[in-house]
This record gives sequence, structure tokens and C-alpha cells, in this order.
Amino acid sequence: AGWTASIWVIIFLAELTFAVGQLTPSLRAKPALHRVTPWWCVTCLCQVLWAVFTMLEYFVMASACTVAVLVCLLRLAWGPSVDGGCLEYCLLRVPFSLHAGWMAAIMVVDASTLAAAKGAGPETLMAMAIGSLAALFVIAAAFAIAAPRPEPLGCLAIAWAAAGIAAALQDDYGHYAKSKQHP
Repeated sequence: AGWTASIWVIIFLAELTFAVGQLTPSLRAKPALHRVTPWWCVTCLCQVLWAVFTMLEYFVMASACTVAVLVCLLRLAWGPSVDGGCLEYCLLRVPFSLHAGWMAAIMVVDASTLAAAKGAGPETLMAMAIGSLAALFVIAAAFAIAAPRPEPLGCLAIAWAAAGIAAALQDDYGHYAKSKQHP
């Protein structure tokens, strides 16, 4: 569903807060920031490449970039230990956890997009969409249980995506059911 893309506003505002926070002397002196910066730079590069490949409809390359972004974001969300309280958590974990959850959702949607580009039929695409929801629930469980520190914000982004996928499936199923009724 189109409304799900509005999460980008929250993600980018959180990442802007991180970027501006890096300019402050107190955060710039934190060792955690020095561990985060290289991963953040690679994430940004892969995100730009993902956007370009998606626009050009190079779906295999876009999917590879999605996986690369997700790996970098998981490293950012699960990697650095945040010992500086709420402010440090908001600057060093919130943006990356939200973005990682959202990129996990994009990864499963990219698989369906790739299948559609390769000519998969409606039944296959519907099965992939349902499988995507199952995959998202597994990934959300990983955020909640398997991560070094439970990360609820990744789960929140995945729940947002799952709601959008469910809404889109409901619309798609309605169109599919109508096409089967009227030969």
C-alpha cells in the first residue's frame, strides 16, 4: 500500500538527527561513533545504488544492494554498545534499527518484484507475497529474540510493512478473484 512509504520520513529524520549529532563535540568523542561511521558510509552508498538500480529496473542489482544495505544496517543496529543513555540510544540505534527493519521488508518485496519482472504468474506472485509475510515474521522474531540486544524498533518497521503488504494483498486478491469470476 502506498501509505507505507511514509515511514521514510521518520527514518530520514532519525538519520538526519544522527548526522547532525555527529557534529557535536560530545558525540564526536564517543568510540561508538568511530565504529559506526564506516558502516554508515557504506550503507549510504548502497542505498543510493539501490535507488538507481530500482529506477533503471535492474532488479537483480537492486536486490543485491538491498541485501548489502540490510547487512550494514544490522551491523549498525546490533553492533555498537550504547552506554551513554537515552540520547546516545536515540542517535546511534534508533535510526539504524528502523531502517534495518524497513530494509528487511524491502528485501522480501524485492524478491516478488524480481519474480514479476521474470514473468511469474499471478498465483506464484500471490504465494510469494504470502511467503513474504511469513519471512517478515521470522525476521521480526530475530530482531526481538536473536539480536544481541532486543530491538523493538526493527520489529515496528516490519509490522508497518506487514500491514502495508496485507492491505496490498487484500486489494490484489479482490482483483484476482474478480478476474476468475468473469472469464
